[in-house]
Amino acid sequence: MRALTGVSVDFFPGKVHVLVGENGAGKSTLIKMMSGIYKIDSGRILNKGSEIRYSSPRQALDEGIVVIPQELSVVPSLTVAENIFLGHEIRRGAFIDRARTREEAGRLLERLDVNISPDAVVSELSTAQMQMIEIARSISREASVIIMDEPTASLSDREVATLFRTIKKLKSAGVAIIYISHRLEELFTIGDTVTVLRDGRLIRTMDMSGLDVNSLVVLMVGREVKDFFHKGHHATDEAVLEVEDFSCDGVPHGVTFQLKKGEILGISGLVGAGRSELLHGLIGANRRLGGRVRLRGREVFFRRPGDAIKERIGIIPEERKTQGIIIEDDVKSNISLPNLVRTARFGFLNRLWERSAALEYVGKLKVKTPSIDTVTKNLSGGNQQKVVIAKWLAGESDILFVDEVTRGIDVNAKAEIYLLLNQFTENGGSVLMVSSELPELLGVCDR
Repeated sequence: MRALTGVSVDFFPGKVHVLVGENGAGKSTLIKMMSGIYKIDSGRILNKGSEIRYSSPRQALDEGIVVIPQELSVVPSLTVAENIFLGHEIRRGAFIDRARTREEAGRLLERLDVNISPDAVVSELSTAQMQMIEIARSISREASVIIMDEPTASLSDREVATLFRTIKKLKSAGVAIIYISHRLEELFTIGDTVTVLRDGRLIRTMDMSGLDVNSLVVLMVGREVKDFFHKGHHATDEAVLEVEDFSCDGVPHGVTFQLKKGEILGISGLVGAGRSELLHGLIGANRRLGGRVRLRGREVFFRRPGDAIKERIGIIPEERKTQGIIIEDDVKSNISLPNLVRTARFGFLNRLWERSAALEYVGKLKVKTPSIDTVTKNLSGGNQQKVVIAKWLAGESDILFVDEVTRGIDVNAKAEIYLLLNQFTENGGSVLMVSSELPELLGVCDR
């Protein structure tokens, strides 16, 4: 099966070219070929009229093609200036010229209108500031093409506005921007041209001005996505989780709420407001500072996430690849992971249960995978997220804490996950849902 077949697309200086498609459509493959990570089987890549035949990703950097990945590649322990010139250090003889490094870094940051000290340690910066360092690094390499993969996934609205101002400056400097995002509304703010991929094939390239969100979705998935949020109303008056004056590391002020059986309860707030920290505190991953928690009518005190898992609470974390799944392990092992002790027989892993549970939930959740033995990192983002959900359903969880559950996945996969959450509550489950997208909270949640 080919990841891409016969795709031809042109990118122009001073333009933002949007690349869209469902998870698995071929966007990442195209980027990796352009940046020298994958070798092409057929066809050509031309840069400024000359054909490139990559021998390594370093060659793409030398050609001025830079990728800013969704998982930022800054080194937290280094300074801003050191990160900007990492891999192409300014030297005086055999030694790094630290004074010139600071000076040039300051000049680049000033050019981008970014108010960060070149001496600041990167671990102390926000995600948005780290993104600006990545952009400054691209400019320091004299990039003519900058590829941005889900650059706004972890940013607040104000930080997104700052990023867009920076992109406009790059456009005016003649840089070609290739922009990938599943937040379709923002594409119409920043994009000039859009290319749609589906199942590894080019569907269409056209001006953004001739499209709206609905018509773009139809091009991506090949049909209309009806009843997008799949909102049901299954909430009862029975409180399954009661939180009273709760505080923990990251949430110093008392929080009080009730989660009812069959309900999806949304938690809103800006990035950094303490939403994820609250979920982590409730399951015992963050230190509790005060307050009371009652679960199904009795008071509980979770000292570690394992205590919450034993009480049939599952958590789908914001950082899917580092906290939700073991990316190098296969699908069946990820699905069975929280359930190994519960299903063990005489102290031994129950391999028969592991395979049957994986097959059952891969089928129920329509996970697109060649087999349950496929390494999870080879699945698309939406299917990785379904694996995270599957492991809690296989564990018979009746409460789910979900944190940015649709971040970085395509519109069709979003609709499928909304349907799964609706079915979960219809069967008596309850969901506590954190999201940065207000339309999502309004469309999915009961309260």
